[in-house]
Amino acid sequence: MGRNYRGLSLAPTSLVSPTGQHHSEAFVRVNPLKKVPALKDGDFTLAESVAILLYLCHKYKAPDHWYPQDLQARARVDEYLAWQHTTLRNSCTRALWQKVSLAEGPPRMLKGLPFPI
Repeated sequence: MGRNYRGLSLAPTSLVSPTGQHHSEAFVRVNPLKKVPALKDGDFTLAESVAILLYLCHKYKAPDHWYPQDLQARARVDEYLAWQHTTLRNSCTRALWQKVSLAEGPPRMLKGLPFPI
């Protein structure tokens, strides 16, 4: 079921990572790194959220308030995109890892159990 947004035809696809759908042959054709997010635009595929955002901004001429034409204003948007990608992702991943690893009580290493790799 496709959607139309401002002249763009969108066909969002649901992907449930815990079930391993991102390791399927179909998804590997979209992103060989088996990571989400990914974009398929005709025969062209792209991974990584910032690269996808920039591709869409350039291809569809994003309005100035989303991605400015002014070089210095655009550089500020790019600066934020780089910062959030490298800073927030690491912090959020660390917080998620702690929540998941501590969900069953003390970490395995504190119990003297081997840590699964």
